[in-house]
Formats: sequence, structure tokens, C-alpha cells
Amino acid sequence: MSASSIKIAVVTTTIYVPKCLDDYFANAVTYGHSDTLFVVTGDTKTPAEAKSFCNEASARHGVKCVFMDVEDQKAYMVKVPTRICGLLFCILQQICSILSLTCTCRGAAFSVAM
Repeated sequence: MSASSIKIAVVTTTIYVPKCLDDYFANAVTYGHSDTLFVVTGDTKTPAEAKSFCNEASARHGVKCVFMDVEDQKAYMVKVPTRICGLLFCILQQICSILSLTCTCRGAAFSVAM
């Protein structure tokens, strides 16, 4: 695989309006990584304005940002076969084991505790 074919994504969760992403977007553009995909997953505590903030900031900087609120996540997971969810959970368990973290699963929702 050549360096030019490598794609980068930054994935994060938030329970706030993720204002720090404004600086991340600017940094990506400044250092020639405007093709980076940013994915933000909200929580039940995440305010509704988080989605509009992400959309406006990504448009302002010219980077792609996908914000998924809880309903978007549920709709997406309906499309993912159960086997893939099980495989992802196994991988997550292995990573947590290596890092001495606790990993739990509730249906298709995974959580990691430090």
C-alpha cells in the first residue's frame, strides 16, 4: 500500500458541543490533511447543537465531518450484520485486555472504562 492511498479518519465521542474540533479541522488543513474524515458520535447527553456546530465548522474549514446522534447510530447499526458486531466486540475486548481496560457490551453498544 502506498502512502498516497492511506486514508485517515479521526473518530471521537462527545457529550458536549465539541468546540475543540474547530482547532483539529484547522490543524488538518494547515498541515495538508484536509482529506481527513472526522466522525463524531453523540450520546444521549449530547446537546442538539453539537450536530450544527460540526456541520458549520467542517464547512468553514473545508473538511468532511460526519456527526451521528443516537438515532443515526441506531439506524446505522440496523444495517450491520450481527456477526460483524460480534467480531468488533472481540477485537475491542482484545485491545482492552492489552491496555488493562474494562470492556462491556449492551446489544450493539460497546463501552470501555479506564
